[in-house]
Amino acid sequence: MLKKWYAKVIFFILYSFASYCTMQLFLDANPFTIGVNGIARNMFLFMIYYGVLLCFFRKMRPALLFGGILMILIGGINYLVLQFRGYGIIFMDFYAISTAMTVAGRYTVKIIPCLIAATAVAVLQIVAVCGLLSKETAWKLRGSLIGLIVCVGMTVGMFGSGLLMDGVSSVYWDHQIGMQKYGYFVYFLANAQVHTVSEPEGYSKAAAQKILQQYEKQAVSTGQEQSPNLIMIMNEAFSDLRVWGDFQTNRAVMPFWDSLQQNTVKGFAQSSVYGGYTANSEFEFLTGCTKAFLPGNPYLEYIHTKTPSLLWDMKNRQGSFIYAMHPYNASGYNRNRVYPLIGVDSFVTKEEFVGAKKVRGLISDEADYDKMIDLYEQQKGDKPFVMFNVTMQNHNPYTKKSSFKEPIKVTSFQADPEVEQYLSLIHESDAALQKLIAYYEKQAEQAVIVFFGDHQPHLPDSFYFQMTGKIPAGFTKEEALKKYEVPFLIWANYDITEKEIDHISLNYLSTEMAVDTGQSMSAYQCFLQAMQQEISSLSDNGCYDAEGRYYTLEEAPESMQQWIREYKILQYYMLFDGQES
Repeated sequence: MLKKWYAKVIFFILYSFASYCTMQLFLDANPFTIGVNGIARNMFLFMIYYGVLLCFFRKMRPALLFGGILMILIGGINYLVLQFRGYGIIFMDFYAISTAMTVAGRYTVKIIPCLIAATAVAVLQIVAVCGLLSKETAWKLRGSLIGLIVCVGMTVGMFGSGLLMDGVSSVYWDHQIGMQKYGYFVYFLANAQVHTVSEPEGYSKAAAQKILQQYEKQAVSTGQEQSPNLIMIMNEAFSDLRVWGDFQTNRAVMPFWDSLQQNTVKGFAQSSVYGGYTANSEFEFLTGCTKAFLPGNPYLEYIHTKTPSLLWDMKNRQGSFIYAMHPYNASGYNRNRVYPLIGVDSFVTKEEFVGAKKVRGLISDEADYDKMIDLYEQQKGDKPFVMFNVTMQNHNPYTKKSSFKEPIKVTSFQADPEVEQYLSLIHESDAALQKLIAYYEKQAEQAVIVFFGDHQPHLPDSFYFQMTGKIPAGFTKEEALKKYEVPFLIWANYDITEKEIDHISLNYLSTEMAVDTGQSMSAYQCFLQAMQQEISSLSDNGCYDAEGRYYTLEEAPESMQQWIREYKILQYYMLFDGQES
């Protein structure tokens, strides 16, 4: 039993250190690689945390026991989240708890060495508290209040002086590497600090309207040459893993995609997200805005009133009835609330897929597209049919056992089952897309299909090691950017110019669709088209110039900075000042 005050102080410090180690181990991170300064910052936060609990409980044993168990629970949740998307909990996740819970039951837990190590340290902590700290007399209330004031004062001082967060990136280019580089709680707090949106430099309504006025004549001059039926499909986790390098399989994974050439624009787009946060990708596509200027999740945090979008443009220009479809829960990412605010008239969800074909318990792409065709047939011959469709078939995890037959096997190396299941799902998606395009090829009415992935899947580290010789935690920034490349295509059943695009981002994609298929554009889209000539891609991960050179937003040359400044002004206006315009 520890009775001397100095022994208890030493135990308190060691216990805080053990909690730090446990949290890092749950995140599959070595606690000792961040250096003395990094460890000291995280230690400070844990000591303040336990110090505050000590002031409330007024006894060390219950304070450390309660606080330690809570940290173990948080670490365990981090481990689970890490398994299915590749990084732990960040501040933005608190806005999406309900959405996460709807799919949590589909995941299974894998036991890996870091979990064993974290559990061992956690058990040691609890045993030490119970075994070494005896029952003690409660602190006097006055002492607890003084202790609380000291904790608050030290925290304010550390934050105010910049000592705690100096040099810490608030949104690191890879969240998992950020957590490993700075320590979990330091990175979490840094990330939480950026969840506000302020007026950009030089902003005023008049400034935004002046920028738009420069493009209004251009918008009018584009006319309304084509008003085709428009099918926009954001396919869950659809990606082409060949971006990581060549590998062989027993049969082609995407034979139809690879063969599609006529009246097709294809390429890769930069997504702002990896492994999750689907709604951020659809936000960029539908609004032409970028996550680069917005922390958090726009659907959950920023869209509260009518907001300009591609769908409103379609409705106002051609009077279309706008459909959205997602064969899962309507409430995910607040879609049932957000969609009417961005122009959707009817939202089709899983309740309308009774008896539909499923793959691994999820509505298949084939069934999804069949329902979409049914809706088109019902409206056929009236105003142009407009549909935005978010599929569900390919949602992770890729370990759930089911009757799904997996036709794709990797033959060039020993692949994890998750990789082969994922590739087999993409093969299914490719076949469903072929069937959909075959249907519209036969239609007399003009039709355009825009198809893109929302993000790449999170796959086992062994896959990336086989392809690159590294695991993701060792990637350079340039290597990590491959995690954000998703394939897209724009196809029409009438003549359009075929081309391949090396660099584009999802915020540009709806404008690219309008340009390539001969549709009229808003002044805002004309601005985006002009900016794209200088900045070919702009996402939360940086930007590329017209020659394909990569820059962070801060490092971009002045010729690009002027566009970025104007883009910030217009985006703020669109989201926060121009909703009713």
